[in-house]
Amino acid sequence: MRLLHIADVHLGRKGRDEDILKQLQKVVEVCIEERVDLLLIAGDLFDRSPVPPPVKRALTEVLQPLRERAIQVVAICGNHDRGAGVGEGGLLFVEEPTRLTLKEATLHLFPFQPEGSGREIAQHPPSRTSPLEIAVCHASYVSNPRVLADLTEEEALYWPLTSEEVRGLPFDYLALGHYHNPLMWREGEVLCAYPGTIEPLSFKEEGPRKAFLLSWEGKLKVTEVDLGSQSPYVTLTWRVGLEVKEEEIPARIRELGKRRGFFRVIVTGLVEDRDRLRASVGRPSERVKVDWRVVDMRQIQGDPLLEGFVKLVKEHRDLSQGILSRGLSLLGGHVD
Repeated sequence: MRLLHIADVHLGRKGRDEDILKQLQKVVEVCIEERVDLLLIAGDLFDRSPVPPPVKRALTEVLQPLRERAIQVVAICGNHDRGAGVGEGGLLFVEEPTRLTLKEATLHLFPFQPEGSGREIAQHPPSRTSPLEIAVCHASYVSNPRVLADLTEEEALYWPLTSEEVRGLPFDYLALGHYHNPLMWREGEVLCAYPGTIEPLSFKEEGPRKAFLLSWEGKLKVTEVDLGSQSPYVTLTWRVGLEVKEEEIPARIRELGKRRGFFRVIVTGLVEDRDRLRASVGRPSERVKVDWRVVDMRQIQGDPLLEGFVKLVKEHRDLSQGILSRGLSLLGGHVD
């Protein structure tokens, strides 16, 4: 028994379908190469409901190689695609709690419900009927501080699930969706995993995307599969005078706009004229965001305390430009 666990595809996301479909093609290739029996999608296959017809057609085309090889595709609905009502093209799209059996495995599917929570699993624990028991849900694992913090900030704390509700359940693997970064941990005897998005959708999703390959030969083995990405999200920090010269900044920002990906550039340090520098950069590409955290030399002129601080730091060449920048930021609001 072999299956591939992914989640949060978000097919139909405005402006991102080309990248997402290419990543989904990678997923299909992995399924074929690894000879899996099942592709399991733990929610948010689609970015919205109802699903536009062109998105349905694109999905059907991408999944065609799996149908030709009798590889099953099962997806539960998430908070984005509940009510999507799709099921063509060899896809089983589940919107109500369901139990499926495939070879040595039983899958307990818990699709997203607006008022649902982990109590639905804990209050009705299934009895063990197969060598391999897998639960699938689209949930917020609130017992993990990182998951709790990120989903709270995004106001996406849906279907809360706690460690107390999972620990002791008769599952070997808890296939999760909803949190957008790869994460795996063990809760008692239950191995829990978020694969994250298959293609990054924000600056909170930096780094290669993942899928989890499950195999059963009398014992569960889980292998991480690196999916890479089409358009990565990258955060860069440029300290003026260290990583970059002030006069180089406009050209380097324009160059980033020609590269594949999304870039957030944090510019720090001391500059001659912040307004002039920003004007020379102009309006960057929509894929490049610039966070200006520079200190303008003009604010120093005529201020004895700031001028003295700059002189002191420059006399000690072992002190970095970063210290100068930070010090000026702190002194900028001083009261003599």
